[in-house]
Amino acid sequence: MRKLIFSAFIVAIATLFACSKDESVEIPTSLTDSIWCSTINPDTFEQTIVEFIDSENAVLSVIKRGYGTDQVISKTEYSYTYNSPDITLMPKTLIDPKLTGKAINLEGAYIYLHLTSNIGDTYNLTQQADKDQTIWQ
Repeated sequence: MRKLIFSAFIVAIATLFACSKDESVEIPTSLTDSIWCSTINPDTFEQTIVEFIDSENAVLSVIKRGYGTDQVISKTEYSYTYNSPDITLMPKTLIDPKLTGKAINLEGAYIYLHLTSNIGDTYNLTQQADKDQTIWQ
């Protein structure tokens, strides 16, 4: 019984020190060279991806995920302004919707972009990790 209590104590201490508040995530000051993705819709298998190419241009893609193949459903080019945390994406064509929203910090754990179009569509996107980032850092 003592071994069980001691083991539980060690696990509790290890868990306590494994999670540090010093590792909180901050809202980015720039979106340049970042990619943000929605979760895959379980009904349609579609995923929305926004790639911020530079400080003024972005591309929104809707991709249908498949078994071994992905199909691009639509691709829209935008110009954007980002004044942290507010963002506005203006389509480069007249037929595509304008998007506005914010970067939101969810209790310091992660950041997501909440975007709403002028036709009522809503997107919640999380940042895709860079090639240099791993969960083990």
